[in-house]
Amino acid sequence: MRTRPLAEGAASAGTCVAARALGLAAGLLATGWANPAAAAPPELLTAAEARHLLERAAYGPAPGDLARLQAQGATAWIAQQLAPEGLEEPARLRERLAALGTLTLSPLARARQYRAPLQAAKRQKAQDRSALAAARRVERQLLREAQAARVWRALASPRQLQEVMVEFWADHFNVHARKRAVGAMLGDMEERVLRPQAFGRFRDLLGAVARHPAMLDYLDNWRNSRPNPQNRRFSGVNENYARELLELHTLGVHGGYDQGDVVALTAILTGWGFPRGWPEPRGAQSASRGALDEGFYFDARRHLPGSKRLLGVTIPEGGQAEGEQALDLLARHPATARFLARKLACRFVADDPPAALIDATAAAFQASDGRLDATLRCLLSHPDFWAPQARQARFKTPYRLVISTLRASGQFPDSVDPALQAMARLGQPLHGCATPDGWPVARTAWLNPEAMARRVSFAAQAARQATVRPDELAETLGSPFGERSRLAIAAAPPALRLALMLGAPEFQEH
Repeated sequence: MRTRPLAEGAASAGTCVAARALGLAAGLLATGWANPAAAAPPELLTAAEARHLLERAAYGPAPGDLARLQAQGATAWIAQQLAPEGLEEPARLRERLAALGTLTLSPLARARQYRAPLQAAKRQKAQDRSALAAARRVERQLLREAQAARVWRALASPRQLQEVMVEFWADHFNVHARKRAVGAMLGDMEERVLRPQAFGRFRDLLGAVARHPAMLDYLDNWRNSRPNPQNRRFSGVNENYARELLELHTLGVHGGYDQGDVVALTAILTGWGFPRGWPEPRGAQSASRGALDEGFYFDARRHLPGSKRLLGVTIPEGGQAEGEQALDLLARHPATARFLARKLACRFVADDPPAALIDATAAAFQASDGRLDATLRCLLSHPDFWAPQARQARFKTPYRLVISTLRASGQFPDSVDPALQAMARLGQPLHGCATPDGWPVARTAWLNPEAMARRVSFAAQAARQATVRPDELAETLGSPFGERSRLAIAAAPPALRLALMLGAPEFQEH
């Protein structure tokens, strides 16, 4: 039984039905996607529509979620998700997070913990191998606690859309945990940059990532320098970050830039790196306390002088201000709006999303000066998001499969190690993508016979740990199974039904 949404209690049932008909049903075409003229989510949600929203803007339904969403309505739920500070996290999650002692450490504190074994060994003239092993142990603790926070929040936080966007931005601004000290800094990047700025201005997020030590280290911009023959570390320019900033973070590979723009942006970003002597400053050359804590420092001595020309715009000589002007230009460029709009549409709607959805999402991004909450509100309200063709059209990545399985089966484990191990076995170790483009989300990247066999094995293992009965799981999921799966589940012994439901083709999709 469907009820009126809480946010629309004053509206009549007839008004709600009419709005839904105008906003969705009347806009659907007999074949293909929806008419882009209407842009409002349905207010009286069917179980299929509620499940669709939870599968895309959350990590799938947990017990009771479908009924709560149907009672609340899509518009109110989306508004609530886009203001996550108003959603109180459960006590059990807060307790788990509070027990993670490294979660709130600043980059400076993290660097000191990581570097301490190496520095002690150097003073004692110990073997490099033992020093490296000690440093790796510290790095593993910092990384594991960051991973625990990510998994526990994805499982139990009511701020589901925020967690979905943390995953999205972690892939968009991917850094690999195994490169130098990046693993020690990942937790801070997610806690201080990606999560709190997930719905803010893209320009602010872009700048915070550009200055973060995890990115400075991973893409080598800390080495990007005016040539200095007397210092091998800073022997010349390094294009790695500038190239990926254009290709992966802003304009996209077809965004209209050329090699000359890569060279110009590289020159603009010379001198962007770590504080001098970081993490242990030396004398008067140390950076400010704020820069030390955050792990960023602009070194004017390593910056290439002179004006530069980027994307047809002259950037006058100005030290660090050159980089800020370049980021302004890139964040507001129409190609960036379209690149991000398509990437969001691929993540939330389809591997090949309709052009009307991309156009509307890009327009919302530009009209709001890159406000990500406004951009997502447009995408999640668009008829193409709600079209029947969009439902269960995506194939779950291993990360989403593991999280959605645990959520649906009522699990909130004390240790995240089994979940992390499952993600790795399925081909997507958390924070383990070595290339800067992040993990793919397309069906073709994950659907193959060997992967399906491993998914079935994971479903059987998860079913043994489940805290729900088969009928409860069916209710949680809104019974998405087709006739063939329903018959197989019904014919199976009760002990196997949970595993068949979690391993069914319909559960592998979202």
